[in-house]
Amino acid sequence: MNSPVPRWWSQRFAPEGSQTATGILRQLGVTGLDLVAILVRESVQNSWDARLPGRSDPIRVTFSLDKIGTRAVTWRKHLVGDQGNGPNLGGLESLKSCITSNDYVLTISDRGTTGLGGPLRGNEVPAPGEVPNFAQFIRNVGEPRDQELGGGTYGFGKSIHYAFSRCSTILVRTRCEPDKTHPHRLMGAALGEVFDDNKSGKRYTGRHWWGIIADDDVPDPVLGPDVARYSDYLQLPDDDLAPGTDIVVIAPRMDLGDDGERVEPIELGQRIAAAIVWNLWPKFGSASRRQAIEFTVRVDGVEIPLPAIDEFPILSDFSACLDDVSEMGLEGPGVQTRKSPPYIVGRLALRRTRGDFPRRNQVGDLGYVLDHKPFPSPINYVCRMRSAELVVDYLKTAQHSLDGIGYVGVYRASEQADHHFAVAEPPTHDSWQLASLTGVDKGVITAHRTFIKSKVEALLEGSEGTASKSVQGLGRLASTLGSIISTGIGTAPSTKPGRSGGKTTPRKTKATRITVPAHVEIVDGSPVVRATVDVAAGTTDMVVVSADTEIRLAGGRKEATSKAPTGASFSRIVRWLRPDGSEIREGSTLHVLPGEGGEWFVEASVVPDASVDISVSQEDL
Repeated sequence: MNSPVPRWWSQRFAPEGSQTATGILRQLGVTGLDLVAILVRESVQNSWDARLPGRSDPIRVTFSLDKIGTRAVTWRKHLVGDQGNGPNLGGLESLKSCITSNDYVLTISDRGTTGLGGPLRGNEVPAPGEVPNFAQFIRNVGEPRDQELGGGTYGFGKSIHYAFSRCSTILVRTRCEPDKTHPHRLMGAALGEVFDDNKSGKRYTGRHWWGIIADDDVPDPVLGPDVARYSDYLQLPDDDLAPGTDIVVIAPRMDLGDDGERVEPIELGQRIAAAIVWNLWPKFGSASRRQAIEFTVRVDGVEIPLPAIDEFPILSDFSACLDDVSEMGLEGPGVQTRKSPPYIVGRLALRRTRGDFPRRNQVGDLGYVLDHKPFPSPINYVCRMRSAELVVDYLKTAQHSLDGIGYVGVYRASEQADHHFAVAEPPTHDSWQLASLTGVDKGVITAHRTFIKSKVEALLEGSEGTASKSVQGLGRLASTLGSIISTGIGTAPSTKPGRSGGKTTPRKTKATRITVPAHVEIVDGSPVVRATVDVAAGTTDMVVVSADTEIRLAGGRKEATSKAPTGASFSRIVRWLRPDGSEIREGSTLHVLPGEGGEWFVEASVVPDASVDISVSQEDL
């Protein structure tokens, strides 16, 4: 006996009224996030909330953007068939027109998760201990997942998958754990416009499902062995028999340019990768925090590299702040408390860093991370998150009085207070809003902003220690540190350095050169001017490399320290050292024996109200 063929089914308005597709799409509301960021945040939040209980290994989340190519004919056959252009989407592009050889599909997959189990229909009561994940995701849009300390709140964010499709159509394939009744499911869904069928006199909500039409005229998912069969027909990714979910966004939107122009698939992939980095960096882990999610982004099978968070400028400082927060106890300057429940509201750590982002060419093939950064220079932002450690937003705070000096922070709500922060979030979870809050909810949200503001002010004034072990003394630093060269690198890049800067005066041998220009770094709690030098050693004789400093005055004019007026502040070369700290040579001169060349740091003292440049020269003995 042949299995029934899946078809599109359109929802009629119930006599008592029904939710329209247009209303669902508008439930995301107005947000400062772009569509890519919303898609990434909501998708990964769903995956995180669905992680298998007791799992210690990272869950896996993959975004794969692939051209439909030769699959177009098969896709049209099984997803459109004899139903004209597919479901009636009104004024939207039809499904059929979006399935061509030149169109793309975006598959968002997670593994190590429970999958979408539970009842097949939205009106069925789950069994004791059963969670209606399938019905909540594909049928009852707006019903939140009941996940303690999860990232979700309203359940409206699921509509982003439809909004990201030109034809507002998705496929969902899932393998459920521990569901034994229907462990393997496949269903399609679309959100179009309300329409009337004058022939039947019926009105339709604009909601559509692709599946097996049951005897009671309700669509159910494709089940069991038929899932594998249709997965083969559509050439969906191998599900490797592991529990998890694949969401296939048909014809993802590419009109993401500044003026709505189409971007290339590789740029969409890079935007997805950047959104992962800036919104989900806590899940990458650190030396002291385990990795929680393993991310992969591919475009036509080619993987886009993701940075090591602990090594990437600025992000490494945010990560260090989260490390500090994670180490805090029940009290201390970074712990926000109340005299009534919730007694602990949240924890805050601050760290000083460079005042601006590095140049794009200093981070190699990770430049896309800077292209799509969520905030501009100067860097004075606190990353806020709930206890699930999914980024809510970056809160702009007071700017340091000196150019080139910045700071970052992390504020994490406590588990005790998590609910109060959750109810302050809009459907996109990208802010904590006071509007409509009352009672303890309003008090908690108001107080946390006051707490952050007071700690930042104390940091800038240097009036007290803070939660971060690296922050103390920034106020004193402000009174002694001058402006900083705008091209400096406050945190070391994880890739090859940029083009050489500074001066070199080679003699007789291969040139010694500066590979990273002079910039300010914080070393052992104090500022120094540092440049990176590629020292070219001689083959048989000793080489002497000398470093000198110049002061860059207002207007850009340079003046050698030897010409500084009597009593004026000047900079001096302090030492040379290997990047790994294995060798340290005091003073401005470095004697280099054969074989001792390579990369060295040279450090100089800072000067108030001026920038310091470093030059090097080389001479054979």
